[in-house]
Amino acid sequence: MNAALLVFAGAVVGGAVGWVAGRRAGRDRAEELASEARPVVVPGLRMDAEPTLEGALRLLVNEAAAQVDVPCAVALREQDGGPIRIRALSRGDLRLVDREVDIESLAGLVVTEGVPKVERARPFLHGLGTRDRRRPITGSLGVPIVVGRRTFGALIAFGEPAVGSTAALARLDPLARGYAPVLLPAMAADIEERKAHTDVLTDLANRRGFEKQMARLKDGPRALVVIDIDLFKAVNDQHSHAAGDQVLRQFAKLLKEAVRDGDTAARIGGEEFAIILPGGDLALGVEVAERLRSQVEARVFFADGDQARLTISCGVTASPVPEAQASNLARLADSLLYQAKRGGRNRVVVAGPRGLPEGPRTVAAPGAGDPSPWVGPVAGGGRGV
Repeated sequence: MNAALLVFAGAVVGGAVGWVAGRRAGRDRAEELASEARPVVVPGLRMDAEPTLEGALRLLVNEAAAQVDVPCAVALREQDGGPIRIRALSRGDLRLVDREVDIESLAGLVVTEGVPKVERARPFLHGLGTRDRRRPITGSLGVPIVVGRRTFGALIAFGEPAVGSTAALARLDPLARGYAPVLLPAMAADIEERKAHTDVLTDLANRRGFEKQMARLKDGPRALVVIDIDLFKAVNDQHSHAAGDQVLRQFAKLLKEAVRDGDTAARIGGEEFAIILPGGDLALGVEVAERLRSQVEARVFFADGDQARLTISCGVTASPVPEAQASNLARLADSLLYQAKRGGRNRVVVAGPRGLPEGPRTVAAPGAGDPSPWVGPVAGGGRGV
């Protein structure tokens, strides 16, 4: 009897211990799940407000650079299979922002493979924190930016960190993990906002996008080219607005091909366009404008089976020379453009060495101002793209 009681008591005690252990394990798992569900607290970000993508990226690259003491950048891929672009730099050449990276580069491999990488030999990009661009920074390392199973970015450090590659990766990885849940929704919001700043017809920046980019550069150096297609009204009057739209799309394609990575091409009016050249000076603005003017003059545009020869007029200025105030650039470039139109069209008018009061100098082409751009039907009924 006593033996039976002992067995019974042992079973009761064992069951109680098991029950307590089970409760404790369940409570620990619940706490773990609750912890996983809490928002990630990222230094410098208010979690009660939705941060902008630009603000979050700026904090991330600056904090990463402070951790490893070399320049850092973030590259993002907005959709699976899409291009991977640099979206933020801790320091360096702003023209690198929005540059597409090669899929076989370190950043491309980090994103596509979803694992940390170290590259010791090849230079990644020029102009990232060195004043002598003939001596590019050699080597880079990076960690993926991941939410769930989706790898949508890479946090990259350029050069050889003093702490060593292993320690640098160990410092960057928690930053990438901490910021990832903030960056993903911010990137989605940025995509929607960018749609609102994009011209539907040409896929260039619209006026809002143009103004946003000008403001983003603050007082930084830039050149500005404002462009108007000469006598474009004849296209719509002699044919149709649909034909005019085809020509505008062809011109926008030419404009995209004429600019560098990091530049902004925008449609700011019906047939008025602009190019922002961050870091550029007046000479670069003139070079881009004159090259584009020559290309347009030599090109045949197509619409509804007809072909047209078009010309453009351009106004070019730059900051801080000749215009010290970047906020005045758009107004000054518009004034120069109107002078080009009044001067006979098919020309580039440039701000003088001290701005507009000095008087413009003009680069003009012979035969400017042809009263009709249309030169007849295309053999075989060719159509534009």
